[in-house]
Amino acid sequence: MAGFSRDGDRHYGLFAGSLFADELGPSMEETENMSIGDTTAAYASGRVKVGYAPVQWVGLHPAAEALRRSGFCEVLDVSEPVASFVRRTGVDLALNVDMDAGKVGVTVPDLAGGYVLLNGNQTGAMLLECLLLRNRCGNEPPNEMVVLKEASSSEIARKIAKAHGVKLMDTPTGFREAGKFLMEKDAGGKNRFIFAYGESGGYWLNDEGRGKDVVKACMHICEMTAFYKRQGLTLLQAMESLYKKYGYHCEDKKSMSFEGLEGKLTANRIMNYLRKHPVRKVGDYKVKTMRDYLYNIERDLIGFTEKPAGFRNFNELHFTLRDDSWFSIRTSGSGQRLKIGFGAEGRTRDEAEQKLGLLRGKVIELMEHIQMLVQLKVYKKSITG
Repeated sequence: MAGFSRDGDRHYGLFAGSLFADELGPSMEETENMSIGDTTAAYASGRVKVGYAPVQWVGLHPAAEALRRSGFCEVLDVSEPVASFVRRTGVDLALNVDMDAGKVGVTVPDLAGGYVLLNGNQTGAMLLECLLLRNRCGNEPPNEMVVLKEASSSEIARKIAKAHGVKLMDTPTGFREAGKFLMEKDAGGKNRFIFAYGESGGYWLNDEGRGKDVVKACMHICEMTAFYKRQGLTLLQAMESLYKKYGYHCEDKKSMSFEGLEGKLTANRIMNYLRKHPVRKVGDYKVKTMRDYLYNIERDLIGFTEKPAGFRNFNELHFTLRDDSWFSIRTSGSGQRLKIGFGAEGRTRDEAEQKLGLLRGKVIELMEHIQMLVQLKVYKKSITG
């Protein structure tokens, strides 16, 4: 398999698929055979000071050990609230790993002596940009590579992929369908998967595994930090540079809960109402597309055409407006909640945040109105069929 193989290609770095190995230095195997002095010298201009804060269980040791063995990371165990730890120690970043080692959060210091928690959209966008900039994907043409992102994740990934000539596909929230996609490609598909991420902090790098890998994600995040550090940039400064290049993107989310025995029924009725009566305008902007991941349909609401959405059997809807703002709605695992995601883009941070606030308010108002109609059973016949 070109690019991300385990066949010993030295230039793919610390792990197979390492993003910046040529920039950073030796492979894991070479690092283990070097003295501490040699290792430090090899990474001197990009050495990363990282705090590691796993929840107990699966993520307690593997990622920290991999970072320590890398040769370019000074790893400090976090034994206090992450915010105070970042302020006190002056680390480049702190990594928070969840209980089952599926997701990682990134906390970084700011220039004012405080700290900022990067969200999954921001970390994922920076990883994607760096991956494509360094072109660690063998000799394949960019248009034969594919990146996956959750539909409820930021649209900045689409801008990045387009700029590099790489195909991007949206998936329903969660990574289950991404695994099926890879199995289909293994069976003879042309395009090769290189990266997937979601807004909640799960990252899937290259197609060697079949799911999120927090150990590899932590390593790549630290490599990315070293890559930017060599250029005199912190992660916050790198993210700001990305916004200036691709536009400022802001996201938010909200849940609507429905109590009682009819809670699940109410949530499904709202989803069915939206399918039968698609939102065609939000504020001053028309809605141009609606993707329905239950029936695998993408509807052009302006040109009145349809095509496959790419995935099915997920009770999730995604609406895109003419100005490329978007919102998505899906049922929770229990079925008694609707989870709503929002995203907007602007030329400045203030513009993006203002558009997001207006979109959020209009969509919530719309959803509350539909909830009232459904609970009053005004549209019961058309909703339930």
